[in-house]
Amino acid sequence: SVEFPAPPADNLYRFDPPAGTRVSPRRVRPDYMDLDDARAALGEEAALPRRLPPGYAFESINVIASGRRAILHARYTDGIDVLSLFQMPASLRLSGRRALGPRDGKPQRVRVGRAQGRAWLQGDTRLLEWRHGSRRYVAAGRAELSALLRMAESVQ
Repeated sequence: SVEFPAPPADNLYRFDPPAGTRVSPRRVRPDYMDLDDARAALGEEAALPRRLPPGYAFESINVIASGRRAILHARYTDGIDVLSLFQMPASLRLSGRRALGPRDGKPQRVRVGRAQGRAWLQGDTRLLEWRHGSRRYVAAGRAELSALLRMAESVQ
């Protein structure tokens, strides 16, 4: 038989600030949107993968402004790790480009379907970058390269 513990007491997570402390309520605004809003902000169809690494599921999506252009950021999770997929115009040059450049050695050349791409490690995060038509994609996460490649090949 399975036994579940009693639910936590209502006051378990209560916080009493120290005397004399001023507490200002703050409303947290999520940085995600629904797919229709993301498409509208992006100005084109969002290209999303049909296949994800085992255990991963869609988490959220948002659009990041970069000047007059937009970068789509889709997030997937397996409950512990997060996998990000960025979609942007191929011609977009990001400021601080070093943030996307290889730091842990030379990038590995890879094939993503018919496209040429590159993969590298940045700390414990694996990055995969490729172009398809007028778009550039970057996938970032801890998944194995083979799983990222299968996901990348399924992007439509």
